[in-house]
Amino acid sequence: MINIRPKLTVVVCLALIAVISIMVWTILRTNRLESAAQELAITVSEESFTADYPAALIDNLHPDYLAQISQRSLLRYLNNATQRLGPLDSLVSISGNLDIPLMAIGTRPTSANYEVELSFRNTPASLQLEMLLTNNQWLISKFDIVADVLAN
Repeated sequence: MINIRPKLTVVVCLALIAVISIMVWTILRTNRLESAAQELAITVSEESFTADYPAALIDNLHPDYLAQISQRSLLRYLNNATQRLGPLDSLVSISGNLDIPLMAIGTRPTSANYEVELSFRNTPASLQLEMLLTNNQWLISKFDIVADVLAN
């Protein structure tokens, strides 16, 4: 007579190992994606207001965003904002989240949304960034500077 219990135990253990492995991989991937997105948001935020040419911003623009606004228009927008806001004093805080679809197959892309609070010489402002994960690279799909002096 064949004993089914040892075989069942092995199958259950292998299934548990597979589930735990998938969970660990998902957690590690999420942490890696979140770190990369937040790092890009911080780099873009600082460089956009301190460098003569914001390479991190320009090099990481999503093609759909570039279809809406040209690189030249974006640079003019950034230059105009910087003149009104004054020099960047500090990055005050960053908050946001990642939206990672549970199923890898689907129509909804992996995205990140951040709001970066900034302190400038003339006034505080916030930078709203949206990013889409495209070919394992975060690309900026929204770049909006919000400040009272820019509303006029």
